[in-house]
Amino acid sequence: MADIPLPWQTYAALQSNLDTRTSVDALSWGMEEGLNRLLDGEASLSQAGHVDRIVANAVRRDRYGRSLLAKHIIIRNEVYDGPRQTEARSSLALLQHRMAADKLDLLVELASGIEPKHVAERRGIAVGALRTRVARAREVARDMAA
Repeated sequence: MADIPLPWQTYAALQSNLDTRTSVDALSWGMEEGLNRLLDGEASLSQAGHVDRIVANAVRRDRYGRSLLAKHIIIRNEVYDGPRQTEARSSLALLQHRMAADKLDLLVELASGIEPKHVAERRGIAVGALRTRVARAREVARDMAA
């Protein structure tokens, strides 16, 4: 049998390790990130330690994100505030009618938790250009809602 190049040995080992896991947790998501980076060619494939660092960073980001959700999200203890919800809905309706659809879609994407890097890739622009567009869209939204 022919020797498998190092990047694919690393990929196979990571895939095998992920396949044997019985739960989906931060480490599982970190391994998925490592596999994705190997397929994208972003990882320095000649160094297995680089892939391990990618996995560790993804695990840390996932844990941090979960800790923020646990800290700031109140589950099953929602506060109902009728007048404020009505006001928010009317402001949102106003924005939907007056604001350009691409600007509103951009704000909705970011508000739903999609990382700016992924939004920029989807739209085919640089992250810096995305930030500028977001700042301008937020300014327009604030002016309309005021």
